[in-house]
Amino acid sequence: MPSAPSAPPGQSKIVQIPPITVMVDDCLAHILEVAQLDFPWGTEYAVSVMVECKGIRSRVFNLSVRNEKELKAKLIAEVTKFKLMRLVLGDETTRDVVGGVPLVR
Repeated sequence: MPSAPSAPPGQSKIVQIPPITVMVDDCLAHILEVAQLDFPWGTEYAVSVMVECKGIRSRVFNLSVRNEKELKAKLIAEVTKFKLMRLVLGDETTRDVVGGVPLVR
């Protein structure tokens, strides 16, 4: 996540600074902000995310994760919920529920 350890000699480390857009199961997940939270039990990250799929954009929501692997798993789960909502409720009702706005491209 944000604070990358120094790379071994002769190797470079890639550090990405938000906002970052990643493709998750044919939808876009916009990672808008990442905040490191240090607790007595360990470090966690508060990640602000917005999902965009088939012309519908969600509101910004937060995920609490411990590492990149957990972030990937939670993004997949959120996109799956988003797609299931579209399948069950339809586009118009989903747009009303998630509070997003129609995308004009």
